[in-house]
Amino acid sequence: MHKQLLLISAVLIILFAAVAGYLLLSQPASPTTVVVQRPVTLPAQAANLDALRAKAEAGDAAAQTSLGWIYQKGVQVKPDMKAAVQWFRRAADQTNVEAIVALGEMNQAG
Repeated sequence: MHKQLLLISAVLIILFAAVAGYLLLSQPASPTTVVVQRPVTLPAQAANLDALRAKAEAGDAAAQTSLGWIYQKGVQVKPDMKAAVQWFRRAADQTNVEAIVALGEMNQAG
């Protein structure tokens, strides 16, 4: 009787472990990369680009960051990575997190 009880217990433990293992392994993997979508102020007309540039030159960190993205992506201007870095750096100097991240991404990309 003891042997039968031990055998049934062992089978139940093995079955439980198999089911638990299956459930753990069938879970989808959690994402390891987080993609952050950053809003970019893209002027609709050249006049808006001039207004944005004026705000950036006056020291507005958000405008400086937006100008950095505009130069990086080449929106209404010829792509210019040096200008993009300069605008991002000016905003980063004011502790603008988005500009700091953009500089880090550009640095990592080379």
